[in-house]
Amino acid sequence: MKTIARTLLVLVLLAVLLPAAGAKAQNPPADPYCAAVAGTLGATSVSVWIGDSITCIMVPDGWNGDFVLFAHGYMDARQPKSIPWETQLITADMNLPAIVLNLGYGFATTSYSKNGLAIKQGVEDVVALAQYLKANIPGVQRVFLTGASEGGAVTALTLEKYPQYFAGGLSTCGPIGSFTRQVQYWGDFRVAFDSYFPNALLNPVGVPFGPSTPIYIDPFLVENWDQVRDSYILPMVAANPAAVTKLIRQTGVPIDLSNPQVTAWASMSELLYYNVEATNDGRLTLVPGANILPPSIQGNPYANKDLRIRTDPKALKEIAANYETSGNLSRQVVVMHTTGDPVIPFEQSLLYMKKVANKGDLAKLALIPIVRYGHCAFQPAEIVFGFYTMVIRSTLLPFSAAQIESALPDAKQQMEFKKLKEQHEDKVKAKD
Repeated sequence: MKTIARTLLVLVLLAVLLPAAGAKAQNPPADPYCAAVAGTLGATSVSVWIGDSITCIMVPDGWNGDFVLFAHGYMDARQPKSIPWETQLITADMNLPAIVLNLGYGFATTSYSKNGLAIKQGVEDVVALAQYLKANIPGVQRVFLTGASEGGAVTALTLEKYPQYFAGGLSTCGPIGSFTRQVQYWGDFRVAFDSYFPNALLNPVGVPFGPSTPIYIDPFLVENWDQVRDSYILPMVAANPAAVTKLIRQTGVPIDLSNPQVTAWASMSELLYYNVEATNDGRLTLVPGANILPPSIQGNPYANKDLRIRTDPKALKEIAANYETSGNLSRQVVVMHTTGDPVIPFEQSLLYMKKVANKGDLAKLALIPIVRYGHCAFQPAEIVFGFYTMVIRSTLLPFSAAQIESALPDAKQQMEFKKLKEQHEDKVKAKD
């Protein structure tokens, strides 16, 4: 029976390759990695364009009829639209498609119609993919949504705005509590950094790029950030450890106290990356047609006297309309966040819990803090547990021991899953 069912499923997915409503026939070729990844996992796959986004859909042998849809995190605006296989889906520590497929679920993901700041577009694209799955893949029962970082915000916003397409969600390490506050956090760090290291970015000396403010980044920096960071910024920072200590204390940026020097630079480097790579695109995304000029022309009206970034009223209006969560839930949502996240502070998850509580929907939310330094620094057992919690709260159907062993073949990770289950027993089942 499995052979017959698999043959029928292959025929169905091959049929999906034909032009269908919402799918473009004239787009570039399908994602080149989709079939290759699925092949290594023994799954059937198909990749189609939906609007201006490329997708990958995988179904395992013995499929249970449900799908997990993954919303990816931030991608550099200069990169071509694609699915971030090697940076987000399959890394040295995690193989997300393998985990999902080994649990018996179908796996689906999509690029966004733009890179850079793409939360608004990401919501539209994951909804379009969910609609496509239900319209074109026979036997689909439930679709769950999960996402990380920027995709964590996509997940929370989508579950609030379009719950009819999803059975539940897992939002990890995303700016879901207050996007305004998140932008303020990034901007405030850059303003403070400039006060301690004014010759790094604000008034650079003897380098082939001009001044950059927190709201304007010289194009040379954007194109050559890795080289500039390692050859120019890092030596300057390393030469003044006292300034680094003061900067970290003033801004409250998390570091790992067991390795403060290394993680202080790691935190600073990540925050500077988002300022350099995301600022110009983000400002144009939030305020289309914004007049972004070099500081020699525009001046530096970016900082208040208390070393905090000034806010742009037009940007705030756009953020309020399309980037801020409401906390209004009609589906079960699990939030997972590392407590020492330097990029998107753990505070974001606490703020979201407060929003949900104010709406009277706290029974639909479970927050799972992971005590660790790093942005989205999760282990496989933690991801499986987060997904397990979301599924059982949404369906009351727990994973079997065989599912856990298949998703977590490493015995150490199985034990870690068991510990998490015992530690968060009160969160696994939703309360009435």
